[in-house]
Amino acid sequence: MYAQCIIQFIGDQDPVSRLRDCLRFLDNPLWPRENNPFSALYFIYQQVLSDAELDSLPNTMQILGFCAYSMGHEQPSAFMLAQSLNMHVETLYARLDGLYPVFASAPFDAPAASLQFFHSSFVDFLKYRVNPAKLSLTDPFHDSNQSDNASDDLTLLILTPAIIRGSEIDSAARHPLPKCHRGTRKLMRERISAWLGDMNREESVLWVTGSAGAGKTTVVQNVAEYCQDTGRLGVAVFLSPIAEGYADAWRLVPTLSHQLARQYPGYKSLVNEYLMEDPHILEKDVRSQFHNVITKPLEALQKEQLFYSAANPLVIVLDGLDQYASKGAQTEFISLIAEFTQRFSASTGLLWIISSRPEPHLMKMLQKMTTVGVAKHEEVAITGVEAQDEVEQMLRDGFYDIRRRWSYRFGPVELWPDDIHWLNLRDKASGFFLFASCILRYVADEDQQDPRAMLALALRLVEDAIMPHSLHPFRPLDSLYEQVLVNAQLQDNPVAIGILSFCVNHVARGMTIQNILDVLYIDRPTFNSALEGLHSVVKIPLFGGNNERVEFYHPSFADYLRDPQRSGLLAHQITGEQDTLPVSSSNRPPIKAYLDGGHASISVAGPSNPFRSVSDVTPKRKKLVAYVD
Repeated sequence: MYAQCIIQFIGDQDPVSRLRDCLRFLDNPLWPRENNPFSALYFIYQQVLSDAELDSLPNTMQILGFCAYSMGHEQPSAFMLAQSLNMHVETLYARLDGLYPVFASAPFDAPAASLQFFHSSFVDFLKYRVNPAKLSLTDPFHDSNQSDNASDDLTLLILTPAIIRGSEIDSAARHPLPKCHRGTRKLMRERISAWLGDMNREESVLWVTGSAGAGKTTVVQNVAEYCQDTGRLGVAVFLSPIAEGYADAWRLVPTLSHQLARQYPGYKSLVNEYLMEDPHILEKDVRSQFHNVITKPLEALQKEQLFYSAANPLVIVLDGLDQYASKGAQTEFISLIAEFTQRFSASTGLLWIISSRPEPHLMKMLQKMTTVGVAKHEEVAITGVEAQDEVEQMLRDGFYDIRRRWSYRFGPVELWPDDIHWLNLRDKASGFFLFASCILRYVADEDQQDPRAMLALALRLVEDAIMPHSLHPFRPLDSLYEQVLVNAQLQDNPVAIGILSFCVNHVARGMTIQNILDVLYIDRPTFNSALEGLHSVVKIPLFGGNNERVEFYHPSFADYLRDPQRSGLLAHQITGEQDTLPVSSSNRPPIKAYLDGGHASISVAGPSNPFRSVSDVTPKRKKLVAYVD
């Protein structure tokens, strides 16, 4: 009918002038009614609204207004819209009774159904042809029967479709929530608490770093809960693959704004005002979003000192920055925070707590921010006496709880685990909390109901990392390592595979950067580029010389890489059962020297075949050395 209205309007009189009038109306629906080509269609829409008796249906125009705004954006589900309006889905459907003809999702029978109009012409009708007493032109979401607060509530309705779902501090998607074991990370938490309570603090940003599985999120969760309990928490966003939309750069700012709007009415009113002035704010680039719904309203509120001060800071927590979108997006967002701190010094009370893995592009930003004094750095280490003592305490408490739960399986004075097993586990775990927690969960498996047997099996698996067994204690750890390698696109990075192979096969004596450069005949920039994305599992000095050692943060990563049951085909490349790395034939002397030292795998390039492969398990190594000679 839409097309029919246009054709009929143009053909009614002078086609040229009527076409011009039609185009003007399409560009500006406020064009005078006498030049409205859709009069017949609007008459039908008006009849639908009249038949629905809207005056007897509270909230209906408010709901229609939000659906009109969402046209062309991500459509809200009935459940989400009802939740934002504090009503049941059934009540929302009742408010829309009689409006089935204009909704594409009718009949209304599913909470997850999107509320969409059949055609955008109904949006124009709502915005510009409905009695302004019911639907204001400047604020198409305002219902005159509601309080002014109802208008502000629409800020949440606008922001909600754009948020990263499952990233909240208490989101069900994150359950069970990470929790610091009793007495662990005590010194770090005390330092952070002291920083939060220091009215003379100089830094506006606290940046927590640590390797994959070190426990950064656990520490940040604990700090965020502390801020929440003390009334300081403004926002807490936890980015991870379980959060829906975590990789979409444009969603982070709306997520921050949404959480602030839920807590602070003054902030919500300002953002509502800005969104009404420019309904397309959320469609703009991240920098514009940040300025309009973060910097601008917080700056206005800071002048009035409404809800934060140096003595009572407002804390914005952002965990897992390295998981956000892309490296470019991460760098840009940190730049926005750095610019933000220039407007809001630490004395104003607006503080950020960020956590990330030690990826090079982020560590360079951190170094700049600490150099100029706007950021404070905390590292969640898995080496050192403090970390080792805390993991030991975690293991002791864990085995005590297991023994108490399965007391009928142990003698009254039996020592379990015995001293040898205990020392072995303690040394293997070192200061790595995730490793220790994997062991405890494995031994306490309710399905197996035999902690003694499970511990014995775990110890054998720890001693012989490639022993086949369907029940493996380190599945959570494997998932973490797999995620790191996938994100680093290791399958397309033969140089990185070669570097990892050297490190795995010579983990006992260690490898310096210079060793690797000499053997692989690569320069330092190539080395740095190859290991991009692996800094959360491989300890690589960013600013040191070539004599610095390259080490894994924990031996469990080497075990994972060696075991084909855990890392699949990658293990065959790492251990030398498949080709690892093409190396220039001009580097044969260093290769020979290194192979004489006992290395077992390399692929040698020659003039006739630039990627001539030599699969060099130990029996073939002598042939390769002869070939290099």
